[in-house]
Amino acid sequence: MDGSANHMDQSTPAENLFDSSTLHYDLRVEQPFFCFSGEGTTSVPVTLSVGKGAPLALYGDDPEPVKIGAKLYVNTGLPEEPVRGALVGEYRAESDAFSAQKGRHYTRNMLVTVPAEVPGELILDIDLVKEGQFWGADQGHRPLSLVVTQRRVAIRPAQPDPLDMTEALMRLHDARAREARYEAVIFSLLNQLDKRDS
Repeated sequence: MDGSANHMDQSTPAENLFDSSTLHYDLRVEQPFFCFSGEGTTSVPVTLSVGKGAPLALYGDDPEPVKIGAKLYVNTGLPEEPVRGALVGEYRAESDAFSAQKGRHYTRNMLVTVPAEVPGELILDIDLVKEGQFWGADQGHRPLSLVVTQRRVAIRPAQPDPLDMTEALMRLHDARAREARYEAVIFSLLNQLDKRDS
């Protein structure tokens, strides 16, 4: 009787690995917004940190390993108010086996391929996944969600916009930078003259 109770206590943490009471983790990227130039593949660097529940074994020889994964959805809403539509595909970050220690950060690259036939506005949900079993979101964790867009045109307009102050500000910045360089040269020359006169 006591042996079976101990066995149940030992198996519970593994079964509830992603429960918020046993594991806290954070996923982030440097860019919260990604732009694809048409269909193709891009590399998304994802950084993982584990708090409660560390050390956490990822990848490795387990037949159902824990990995950093992602799901790509069609965005049926707006970039400002995304709404998940049809699932486009799933992805996994590439990595060798490692043990995520508390207080450390681990960055892994994930290759995301966007097919040509999908709409231009997408949502990428990044989360931990226990292969063949469940995603962290299934256990109450909030995935890292990125708005993904496809653009085939340059962001800068071809014709200057009379209301756009970007060019004027850039010219002003360049002018001030040149003035600062000239002032530095002048002060340097004056200092040399003062030293020579003394």
